[in-house]
Amino acid sequence: MKHSRRRGLTFIEVVIAGAILSAIMLVTLGIMVRVSNDAQTARVDDFNGLKAQELLSRVRREIEFAKLKEILNNHTTLRFQIPVDHDGDLDVTDSSGATEFGYFDIASKPTLNATCELTIDVQNVLRETNGPSLGLGVPEDVYALDLNHDGDRNDVFVQARLKMQILDAGGVATFVAFIDGGLLIAPKPSALTEYDGDVDGDGVNDPLFMVADFSGGEVLNANFSQAARRVTIRTFHGGFTADGAYFMLRKDVDLIRLDQKQ
Repeated sequence: MKHSRRRGLTFIEVVIAGAILSAIMLVTLGIMVRVSNDAQTARVDDFNGLKAQELLSRVRREIEFAKLKEILNNHTTLRFQIPVDHDGDLDVTDSSGATEFGYFDIASKPTLNATCELTIDVQNVLRETNGPSLGLGVPEDVYALDLNHDGDRNDVFVQARLKMQILDAGGVATFVAFIDGGLLIAPKPSALTEYDGDVDGDGVNDPLFMVADFSGGEVLNANFSQAARRVTIRTFHGGFTADGAYFMLRKDVDLIRLDQKQ
């Protein structure tokens, strides 16, 4: 009778097999970590995108084809009017055919010369490790992170929401509503009370509201003329990944047409 004898793995073969298995597991783990991180950042970016879209859509509904009155407070306040039938004659023009502009009062009554204002309402401050304190009387959170990924930790950001209010013909304001709660703006390093600084760290200031001409080219608010017929709205939203190790910053820009006959 013949006997077969099966030889087992040698020690060196076991070691080699273990090393191969460990390498495969490390590669697999690395892929899983990258996929998980990508999924986290994608979720944060999607959420930021939804907030930006909600804000821009609301502002567009309010000011598209409106009459721009002025942009104030270092590009953080925008005032506008719309055509109104204030006298109930089913017409928004006066006896000479000129459009009559105003806005609705708090009771939704069309009011001649009333103005709608969109302005920022500061909620809190986000500071990088070496960023300056703003002393605004709102919570200040300090993070040991480069929030805008510009290579330093010297920046500070203001998180704000837009406040909508109505100004009557005498300039008295009545609060209407808050719009959005996660808008990020940056003060200028040379003037911490001027909130039209560089948010994303590209060396260019990022004003919230800017006047633009027909081509979309932005002009200084103080110098805009009858040729300016659009408004650029530049928004930034941010959020941390679930592990708190990364801050996602998203920029969105919209160019909105104004009334062409103002």
